[in-house]
Amino acid sequence: MSSVKVNDLDLNSPESIRVNLEKFPGERVTLSLIGGGELQGVVNKVGATTLYITELTGKEFFDAIVRLDHISAITVKMRNK
Repeated sequence: MSSVKVNDLDLNSPESIRVNLEKFPGERVTLSLIGGGELQGVVNKVGATTLYITELTGKEFFDAIVRLDHISAITVKMRNK
């Protein structure tokens, strides 16, 4: 579960995908991609235009570099029941 609180999220930035991903280093997230696919893994490094994500679910020995402008949504566990 993330230590980030809902009020810490930036929903108004023109770069909200990048700004919010920077708040989750080392956290497991699911990325919904514009093309319809999904990637789940651990946020490692966020750059100006790309994200380096590690420990991909189902491909634990693989990492990925994802263009930030191809991400349509970020899913992250924020709370327990």
